[in-house]
Amino acid sequence: MVPSAFTQQGVEKALKIALVLADVELPRTHDLEFLVRLVGESGVDLPADLANPEWLTPWAADFRYGDPVALDRPAACSAAESAIAWAASLLAELSGDR
Repeated sequence: MVPSAFTQQGVEKALKIALVLADVELPRTHDLEFLVRLVGESGVDLPADLANPEWLTPWAADFRYGDPVALDRPAACSAAESAIAWAASLLAELSGDR
């Protein structure tokens, strides 16, 4: 079973890869809604299924160390897999492997 924090981190890191590739200074935040907004403002096309990942944001720190909170694990894993595949496609475009 994938820990919930890993799914949040997967989405977060994918969004930050997109920001680095767009030459946007990385903010020190785990706020996925804010990161999605920055990616959109940078002109990078964001997949529709990553447009609203803020439901994962609490797993960045708030709930990771506190009481367990219900999470739709299949949806969280799907979001992380989608984000990672998207970031991999951005990197492939950059390297010409596409």
